[in-house]
Amino acid sequence: MKSKSLTSLVRIMVLSVLIEACATFLDKKPESSVPSEEAITNLTGARASIIGAYANLASGYSISFTIFPDLLADNLAHNGSITDLDQFKSHNILSNNGYVSSLWQSLYQGINRVNYILEKVPLLSDPAFTDQKRIIAEAKFIRALLYFHLIRYWGDVPLIKAPTKTAENLLVSRTPKEQVYTLVQTDLREATPDLPEAAIGRATQSAAQALSARVALELQDYAAVAALSEAILQRRQFSLVSDYRMLFDTKNTIESIFELQYYPTSANGLAFWFFPTALGGRNEVGPRGAGSTLESAYEPGDRRKIASISPGNLILDGKTIPAGTGIKYSRISSQDDNVQVIRYAEVMLIRAEALAQIGNQTESLELLNQIRQRAGLGALPIRDKKELLMAIEQEKRVELAMEGYRWFDLIRTGRAQDVLKITDSKKLVLPIPQQEILINPNLVQNEGY
Repeated sequence: MKSKSLTSLVRIMVLSVLIEACATFLDKKPESSVPSEEAITNLTGARASIIGAYANLASGYSISFTIFPDLLADNLAHNGSITDLDQFKSHNILSNNGYVSSLWQSLYQGINRVNYILEKVPLLSDPAFTDQKRIIAEAKFIRALLYFHLIRYWGDVPLIKAPTKTAENLLVSRTPKEQVYTLVQTDLREATPDLPEAAIGRATQSAAQALSARVALELQDYAAVAALSEAILQRRQFSLVSDYRMLFDTKNTIESIFELQYYPTSANGLAFWFFPTALGGRNEVGPRGAGSTLESAYEPGDRRKIASISPGNLILDGKTIPAGTGIKYSRISSQDDNVQVIRYAEVMLIRAEALAQIGNQTESLELLNQIRQRAGLGALPIRDKKELLMAIEQEKRVELAMEGYRWFDLIRTGRAQDVLKITDSKKLVLPIPQQEILINPNLVQNEGY
């Protein structure tokens, strides 16, 4: 009976786990798609496999890790007609929600890809394989990022550390999130020394340390956040760009720590979700509308507002953008806006939060005011720790709006229910997809679904 009801997750991960070359994603020569266990038998297959892992990661950032967290929070409204997206806005997500199922499947598909890499690549022996350690480190970085997303969306999740080769391997129970966090931290710690210092579109030492700092902040390990962020600052590789809009008009700026690359032939379609139908979009989400207070969150004179939300007379990609439209992703014709997974401003803000928590209010405020200065705002006269932490939360909201942070920040600080008027605390995590529950008797649904 189970074999007849295997979900697409099982089919993807067990019966047809493919290594896609995804040539255009990192501008590499195409490779044939073949089963993972057959593909990673030589240097060429190993290199193709890590490209496929990045491509899988990029597919998730086309909506799941950028739009969903702001739609769940107060930065985006749902202005369209897709019922499954409206469930996110209303915090009434059903267990058969198609986006939830796709997100779960995509994350575990990505994990299975890197698990194959971590099993097969260390076994290869070739004197020409000079980037073997780097590929292993990149796989660990990607696995850590994928599990981090899983934990924050669902809480306890199945922890799978080896490639899935039979259907029975998928009949796993949920692992306490604390144990999953241990793997995330171990992967990042082991990956960091074997990653390059710089690489466009791929994991680096700074990216691993920044993600480690993000994880440490989630776990309220503020001393670790301070140490990790300090290591990034000491490298002096990154700085704030002078013009905030440059972050979205120009790819791979000096502020970018880890930026996923997109091309017209490997597009993400983010602008499509924001832009009106007259401009080739769907007008499904936006910063203006019911459930979003983002426009009013900006202080008068904040340059980030007109760089993030069209004032009505803005021309981008050769098109006049209606007022209230989100414009961080604006390449509607080519649909190849890059996604900045980690940028320097975030590192500054999470460092500011950690320093405020451990009592270094002076440096915390200095970092906060540097961000504000770039936005054309004056320095804040902060009086106490509570006021400083609220100022950091506010600054992070407008600095990283529509980049996938707001929901998780409100959850992390325990303020989501109060700010978003959510009466049921059980709605602070997503439901396990119903089809996964049906085929796996060892999976237990999140309470309240």
